[in-house]
Amino acid sequence: MRIESILNRLYRHKSFVYTGCSLEKIGGRNTLVFDIEPRKNGLVSCSICGQASPVYDTSNKKRLFDFVPLWNIPACFRYRMRRVSCPVHGVHVERIP
Repeated sequence: MRIESILNRLYRHKSFVYTGCSLEKIGGRNTLVFDIEPRKNGLVSCSICGQASPVYDTSNKKRLFDFVPLWNIPACFRYRMRRVSCPVHGVHVERIP
């Protein structure tokens, strides 16, 4: 069974898809890095009020988010953040789980 399948069964997010996994050296340690992409039909919400809003643009830089270690190997998610155009609060980064 693939690691992406295990994550989809145990740690599923409606608006995101696991697209790949790699073992990389980060900070001198081997780390599992899971790539995450937004679903095409996924809702994007404002980080302040949580209201569903249209996508304004997407960052060029991918960020790493720490995750619980798997099999005693450090793990993190790699994701390219999007900005939303909230009708109340203006342009802000999206809310992530």
